[in-house]
Amino acid sequence: MPLWYNHLCHLIPPIALVLDAYLCHPKIVSFYNALKIECFIGIIYNIFIETGIILWNTSPYPQFLKYNLLLRYFNYTITWSISIGFLLLGKKFIHYLHKSIKKKIKVTNSHDDLKEKRLKTKKK
Repeated sequence: MPLWYNHLCHLIPPIALVLDAYLCHPKIVSFYNALKIECFIGIIYNIFIETGIILWNTSPYPQFLKYNLLLRYFNYTITWSISIGFLLLGKKFIHYLHKSIKKKIKVTNSHDDLKEKRLKTKKK
């Protein structure tokens, strides 16, 4: 596949996810539950990669075959750090969206309260 297609396939989903989060305002999930799921999937994937390298001398990433064990674990550590960083960034983004919704609701409610007060004063 052409390189531009590969870049496009990896660029569109994050943009779509951010737009979806902005428009739909998803429910806030417990950070620790999300971290548990991410760690479970990551550990299973790392075991899968290491099993392929050690037992069958094959890997989905051919560069990993050239690395020794220490370099592979360093690579996993960096990848885990980036992944958890993005998880924290997503958490902050969702909290920011929910704060902006609460502010809009408060502003709307305060305007409604003013209208109700005006109506009550006019009725007297």
